[in-house]
Amino acid sequence: MKTALFIMFPVPSHYNICFGFADSLRRQGYRVVFMGTPNLQTHIESQAFEFVELHYMQEIVVANWRVAVGLFIVSALEKKVKKARYHDFLTSVAAVQHVCKSIQPDELYIDEHLNFYYLLLKSTYPKCTLVNTKLPTHRVPGIPPLTCSLPFKDTIWYRLYAWWLWKLCMVKHYYGSWRKKIALLGVDEQLFLRRVTSKMGIQLDAYINPYNLLHDGLLGAPIIHLVPREMEYSWYKMGPNERFLYQPYQRKSERDHSQFWEQFKPLLARRGRGEIQLVYASLGTLSEENAKPATRFLNRLMAAFSDLPTVHLIVADKRLFANKPENIPANVYLMDWVPQTDLLPYCDLMITHGGTNSILECVEAGVKILAYPLNLTADHPGNTARMVSNGWGIQGSLRWETEATIRQKIRQLLSDSSLVEKRKQVKVPPIDDWQPKMDLAKSK
Repeated sequence: MKTALFIMFPVPSHYNICFGFADSLRRQGYRVVFMGTPNLQTHIESQAFEFVELHYMQEIVVANWRVAVGLFIVSALEKKVKKARYHDFLTSVAAVQHVCKSIQPDELYIDEHLNFYYLLLKSTYPKCTLVNTKLPTHRVPGIPPLTCSLPFKDTIWYRLYAWWLWKLCMVKHYYGSWRKKIALLGVDEQLFLRRVTSKMGIQLDAYINPYNLLHDGLLGAPIIHLVPREMEYSWYKMGPNERFLYQPYQRKSERDHSQFWEQFKPLLARRGRGEIQLVYASLGTLSEENAKPATRFLNRLMAAFSDLPTVHLIVADKRLFANKPENIPANVYLMDWVPQTDLLPYCDLMITHGGTNSILECVEAGVKILAYPLNLTADHPGNTARMVSNGWGIQGSLRWETEATIRQKIRQLLSDSSLVEKRKQVKVPPIDDWQPKMDLAKSK
């Protein structure tokens, strides 16, 4: 039995979109193992995949100059801090090498966010491939960065605008990079990686691609984009080292659904009789940075339903559920958790933050989408732009739209029957599509 080992960025959404591909390998007879942090063990094992704990490399994030000044003072005064960081880096390198040695994978799949592992492990495990849980993040002519929420067209003017947006991204990238180098006196993770790869005979500069959103990319490394080709702009040109491979997957729930369905059985029956319409809203797992704007928006959204008596709203948000606001309209139901993929086929509309998983689950269920990008520095705006371009729904401004505007867009979508006809259906590749003749791991 062959073994496939996945090293994923340790957040649930990255695993969720990867489970479909992993399951297709399992159906072909592979033993599938996921590395992760302890808090993700149940999440992984609930899908009947093997779990092995990994001590991940810790990256220092210098979000602003206040943080930079604090780190600069510590780095200048505490010499032991730099040695401790380097020791932790070497410990994490040894940890991933130890786990790989114990598992002995035939094929190794590494999250693009963790692409430095590729450089460290490629020589030992030749069948090593990057997996991208988002749309492509590297620069391609005519394709804007994923931080752009404007739906694009394949014209010379849009191509020029895309070129300009990438230049702005590079300015921000180099600005943030130098701020971090100043804060850490040049002793950062890239310096540590350069030291280690140099000893391995690897020229780091030959691989690094700065024209990549969110993090440096790797030039020429084989990569699988775990999203449908149809989600990206039609004029996107793939390189010889990349491909799209999307496998839908129905996750096994870690929780008991029965209480939820018992509570909403009468509501779903009314929806089935055509008496009401049902809207579902979720903004994903919220970070501390995005919690405040998300909470303000959800409060405006719930208030907007006070004038939509025949439209009912189910909201999934743990923070709001723990501190329920007063005067919630009678047609609004605030929950701490919802079985999203199971509920969507009963919904007429989903209001989402623009996350990849939510958009794809809506398309699979045939549900209209109203997207409000939440994290403007990640892929939410770009996902939303492509969703609009594909005719799957419309978008709005999470931070600025009023109750009236939100309500108007909900009415527009619920009454627009033509949108269903325009919405494209995602084509799912067959499970046996992944064969040695197509193996990207041989391309480098």
